[in-house]
Amino acid sequence: MQPSATRTDGATIFSLKPTMDVPMTDCPNMPVCSFFMVYGESIGHKAAVSGFVRIYCKGDLQEKCVRKAVSKAMGGPHMVPPNILPSGYPVSGTDDSAWSPRVKEIVREHRGQIPQ
Repeated sequence: MQPSATRTDGATIFSLKPTMDVPMTDCPNMPVCSFFMVYGESIGHKAAVSGFVRIYCKGDLQEKCVRKAVSKAMGGPHMVPPNILPSGYPVSGTDDSAWSPRVKEIVREHRGQIPQ
């Protein structure tokens, strides 16, 4: 967001306006994303998944998605374990024990790029 000024009756009013000129499009991996397919309708995960989808899959952090980085490095979305969150951490109640050493390496490389 970028601040912008508007004058009304001689006063300057500041407001925040989105800096994007083009609407964000959905992530092209969404239709085949194992995270979305496995956890998207799960009662226990539905609220969290919808938040990640809004922020990453349909939002400004799309290019910071660790799942997308793993997909690119490993040859496609079918190579990404379902329990990796877009932030690079395992889904709550799971761990990274089934992730290959290469997937873990990619996750470690990209996890630090996420704004806190």
